[in-house]
Amino acid sequence: MITTGCDACIFSKRQSGKAGCMLNQLCVLKDDQMFAPGFCRLCRTPDWAQKQGTRDLDQLKETVAGEQSLLFDMLVFFDEANNTIEDLERTLGNSGSRWYSEHARKVIIVDTTGFGDKRKNLALKYIMSKEHPVKTTVDSSVEHEPVCDRANTLKRISRDVQASFFLAIPAGGVIANFDRFANMIAKLRSRVVYWSFPSFIGDTAIVPPNPNHGMFITQTYKALVSNPTGKSFYERLKEEEKTTEMGLSWFCSDCWLI
Repeated sequence: MITTGCDACIFSKRQSGKAGCMLNQLCVLKDDQMFAPGFCRLCRTPDWAQKQGTRDLDQLKETVAGEQSLLFDMLVFFDEANNTIEDLERTLGNSGSRWYSEHARKVIIVDTTGFGDKRKNLALKYIMSKEHPVKTTVDSSVEHEPVCDRANTLKRISRDVQASFFLAIPAGGVIANFDRFANMIAKLRSRVVYWSFPSFIGDTAIVPPNPNHGMFITQTYKALVSNPTGKSFYERLKEEEKTTEMGLSWFCSDCWLI
């Protein structure tokens, strides 16, 4: 089970001989150890506090609040068999880049076409054809990686993710109302580790059956997919939700993929 140890956290009330969290986060006491079920985004160590140059708890609380702003690496899945340069332009182009550029740390176009005689290197040609508002690179798979194998592709490319969050999205996709989502992430201190964005057919919301697209917390994603059982992120996520009795995924009804 994913838990966050609280005993070493500077916001633990145990430092003053009490129980609970100074930031009002859910935590429990078991066998004289305090921990938070799930992943607590507000947990900070004494080493972190020392780097801030202050011991004033009110100032440290303000610093933690400021660190909750959304900053992510963006993975754009592209396959020459299904996508064109126009799809990349729609997702990343300067005219429509404002939806992600304020929050993205870097962009990786995940080219799953595979090498061969018919390959046109469209993704590489695209990034070399213009300047981009965010650092943009291409990761090309040696073999073709079809959409049905997207979970393994995501696991492979996640090794290059360094930001606290990462967003996986198909080429051609844009997330509507993304600023609203970014504000929610900054203010809502939940234990959610995965957010999905539906698409619509008419007035009907279509939710992807498996979480291969959406926003992930990097640390928990890597922890769940590195399990020795070989289970997928989705399988491990459901197990964690059952064990912790907490909702760890969130369906974003007011932000959607268009």
